[in-house]
Amino acid sequence: MNLTMPTLPVMPEDNAIHGEQHSLFWENRPHEMMPLGDEAPGFFEEQKPFTLFKLFLGDFSEGGNGMQRIINKLQTAKPDDVLEFHISSHGGFVEELLELYNLCDTMFHKGVTTFVNYGYSAGGWAFLIGEERVVYEHSDLMFHSYSGGAYGKRDDMITHLEHSDKRINSFLMGTLAPYFSKKETKKMLKGKDYWLNSKQMLERGIATHIMVKGEVITAKDYLNPPKPKTKKEQKAEIKALKKVMQAAEKAAKAKK
Repeated sequence: MNLTMPTLPVMPEDNAIHGEQHSLFWENRPHEMMPLGDEAPGFFEEQKPFTLFKLFLGDFSEGGNGMQRIINKLQTAKPDDVLEFHISSHGGFVEELLELYNLCDTMFHKGVTTFVNYGYSAGGWAFLIGEERVVYEHSDLMFHSYSGGAYGKRDDMITHLEHSDKRINSFLMGTLAPYFSKKETKKMLKGKDYWLNSKQMLERGIATHIMVKGEVITAKDYLNPPKPKTKKEQKAEIKALKKVMQAAEKAAKAKK
């Protein structure tokens, strides 16, 4: 996905699967030559045909077979297809979240782009699935330890809880390791909630980009705005890019 531009247009309702909490939309995008814009006027980048999938995630408590139908459709994705998550979630079941992690690891090797309005508990971890993670100026995120339980015979419940605790904590805390200190994750396991606004997400590296007035800006440029380039610097960049494009064109012709 080209993160210098806002996300692609609204999806047609004909290509949609709706569950109780989540909705999946998809649209086939044609072969196009995309202009590079002001940075390289007159130059284009080839965009191969692909399918754009948009998954709108609510609470992770999908009833019926909604999640199965959504995952079944996403398993038809081809290598060049693109997946976006749009998250407005209060959280929910960790096991349902893990289904998404496994799907993305299996089908979308080029990475997923995630956008978040608000994501609490499992909704926050869903945001971390993204290779490119985009917040808005008033996005909200919360991480904490999980809730759960077991039923059955006493020994079975104890064994089940001990096993689940190790497995789930390994997944949840391992995912947070790049963004939280060991001291913070220990506090989380003891019951502390961590609430983060957009700036805090950018500072920790949890968010890689922020959407401001329709423009996607990197965390680095938002937190430390670059000085405007002089006309001389802009001309030099365009000249260098033209040389690269011309060299590429020559190489392509030589192969024919």
